[in-house]
Amino acid sequence: MRFAFLLVCCIWCHIIDDYVLQGCLASMKQKSWWAEKVNDLDSTMYKHDYLIALAMHAMSWSFSIMVPIIIAKPFCFSFYVVAFCVNSLVHGLVDHAKANMKLISLVTDQMIHLIQITLTLLLWMKLAI
Repeated sequence: MRFAFLLVCCIWCHIIDDYVLQGCLASMKQKSWWAEKVNDLDSTMYKHDYLIALAMHAMSWSFSIMVPIIIAKPFCFSFYVVAFCVNSLVHGLVDHAKANMKLISLVTDQMIHLIQITLTLLLWMKLAI
């Protein structure tokens, strides 16, 4: 029962961060947005700016999904750091595959994120409790 409740809380945080809080990052993490907004995209000045938006969103999301875990049990620093880094990297790569490379759909993107959440919670329950 505890796992199910925490899973629902983590998924809720995922929904809030991925759909409500993302704001302008949703556009800025796409190369195409920069091409539309910046007339001189050949300029090296803005060539990789979308990567910063991807990274910022991925880190925000990773923090958000772990809030229920942190509240449920006293802070486990080493687990949190590793999970935060891995989740940020995976989330950024998945969003890049969807938003820029057009390799996956929104459904696939969301399924991967839900798997991330579930695995993070399962690992936390195994290691931190």
